[in-house]
Amino acid sequence: MLTFINYKKDHNPIGSHEVQTPSSHKPNCRDLESKIYPWLTQKYPKFEYHDGSVYSFPHLKKGFFNKNMFVEAISPASEYFNSKNGCFLTSFKKNLNGRGIVLSIADMHLELTIKLIQLLRALENTLPIQIVYYENLSDESKRQVIQAARSDYNKLPKQDIWFVDVRRSVKGEYINKFSGFGNKILATLFNSFEEMILIDADTVMLKKPDFFFNLEKFINTGTVFYKDRSTFEFRPKHDLVFFKKLFPSLKDTIVFNIPQVTSYTLENEFFKGLNHYMESGLVVINRRKHFTQPLVMAQMNFCLPIQSRVYGDKELFWLAMVISGDENYSFNKHFAAAIGELTPELERIADVKRAQAFKSQEICSNHPGHINDADNKTILWFNSGFQHCGQNKNVNFENEFSSKKRYTKAKTLEQFKSIFENKLILTHAIIPPFDMDHLTARNNEHEPERSWLNMREYCYGYTWCAYSLMGGNWVDDSGKNKDTQIKGLTIKFSEKEVNEFKRLGDAWSAYHNSKTLVNDYNKQEFSDSVNHDHGGVAI
Repeated sequence: MLTFINYKKDHNPIGSHEVQTPSSHKPNCRDLESKIYPWLTQKYPKFEYHDGSVYSFPHLKKGFFNKNMFVEAISPASEYFNSKNGCFLTSFKKNLNGRGIVLSIADMHLELTIKLIQLLRALENTLPIQIVYYENLSDESKRQVIQAARSDYNKLPKQDIWFVDVRRSVKGEYINKFSGFGNKILATLFNSFEEMILIDADTVMLKKPDFFFNLEKFINTGTVFYKDRSTFEFRPKHDLVFFKKLFPSLKDTIVFNIPQVTSYTLENEFFKGLNHYMESGLVVINRRKHFTQPLVMAQMNFCLPIQSRVYGDKELFWLAMVISGDENYSFNKHFAAAIGELTPELERIADVKRAQAFKSQEICSNHPGHINDADNKTILWFNSGFQHCGQNKNVNFENEFSSKKRYTKAKTLEQFKSIFENKLILTHAIIPPFDMDHLTARNNEHEPERSWLNMREYCYGYTWCAYSLMGGNWVDDSGKNKDTQIKGLTIKFSEKEVNEFKRLGDAWSAYHNSKTLVNDYNKQEFSDSVNHDHGGVAI
């Protein structure tokens, strides 16, 4: 643990908290980098354009790459950073330019990636896409990605694709440290964009990507992060003590001028004990403002005591900033919603074994959805693909069909399978109530006592049911009546929005055999709901 903390403190002089030393004692910057980040080779990654040409660093300030326009700003591929004493990372940061979308994928993600590209075309995306990988993306996979992005298809805009091979940027003996979720750290560091949207292959964006760069929180802080479900899963108190020990000490502040952590961080739900705080399926970052963030993420990822206390990369994005003394980050205020269709009341009556009219509403969903906190009604993106259940390869359909708790409209096994294999029908969203001081809300009205229920019987355990309210009238042991009701937020999407979701779902679902784009779909006019449409209705 001490090694990591020392790394953290040593890291900052290369970042924004430089220590002034006499010139005769100043270390060689390149040597210092190699000591602090021994996993870096100080070589540029290979940027390969979809036409096969290779560059050391693309210039994408004005959007789509144009060889003729930017010939003076690019150079042939060069492995080494050409300076004996200069800082490789400083040079890399200086070269960052433009905006774009970043993916970290392998061959196993090919189908989802093609579906995502089809969705981006349907959204009329004009931002370049960089796919960052390490020896795990075959030429055939690249070919299929390019075909999906560049084929003439329903007059939709072709996508600008770059493949970023980081094989020569990371020393071989360290690459296993970046396996799995760690690939996203490399993707965050080695893309060429000044402003990036990092997304997972199964992320479904429902807004044109440019939209996220215009969010007020991004403009003000250079980040937008999104919260996970508020499922009242808690971490032990000693975890919080551990993380606080990583924060800048008073000595760090005095010697290195690293700011102390404030209540902005210490009073968030993570430090009140919530186990899952951030959902990292879509992350928006201004890399010039927060360049050191992925470097600290890497150091944290190397540290087993940290790894064992977080799930993958989720909390590292913002914790890395805080540990560096950077609290200039922002979260969308809403926790993730359950999205889909409202549960029929008859199914809920069977749960309580008595006929009644519920005050609460329920959505059982396999997809965490993210509602814009600027208007409290617009859904921006969701996780787990557009298929109703993204775990169908693992589902035992006979067992799940026999549960009979939900999906009672499916009278046969084939109908049940059809629901799971078809695209998500999206009409409503529920952000359930959340109050750290009231984990349960007892009541005598057979209303839910918790805001979330993990209905493990469905979608290989990925189904979560959210409730629009919990609690109600409660008579305590002394005979006193109490109102324990706590309300969340229910959103009914407009007909225009529902039709747009169907169009985007058709685009995402059009891929069937990894080599052909099929199922043409009709494009409908759909203006940006923020500017032209009243959108969903918050109930």
